[in-house]
Amino acid sequence: MAVAITPEQMKALENFQRHRDICTQWVRDIATFLRQAPNGDVTWAQKRVIAAGIALHPNAQDYSEWIAQMTATQKGAVIWDGVDAEITPENLDATVDFLASGGGAKYDEMANLIFTLRAPRVEF
Repeated sequence: MAVAITPEQMKALENFQRHRDICTQWVRDIATFLRQAPNGDVTWAQKRVIAAGIALHPNAQDYSEWIAQMTATQKGAVIWDGVDAEITPENLDATVDFLASGGGAKYDEMANLIFTLRAPRVEF
């Protein structure tokens, strides 16, 4: 029986290195895409401003906040099997596999959502 991820499981996932690496790579990839994308509306421009710093200096970024926000989007999601799913490396790997399945669709969704949520904070 599948149940929603618990706060403890979310924290463990947030601190799991494989998850952190994939989140970081998705943020970098989307930033690179936005930096190179053709002109669009104001929201696009705001996202592009955020993306510029990441795309131009990817190794100078602190991705911890991004990873925390991306992980938080999974609150209430049913991604853990078993009512008492233990926090083990195997379960964390399985969770990352689930989020990465379908060509990384969940990671793409999480990163895009965070770019969208951050965009209104950019002023012109």
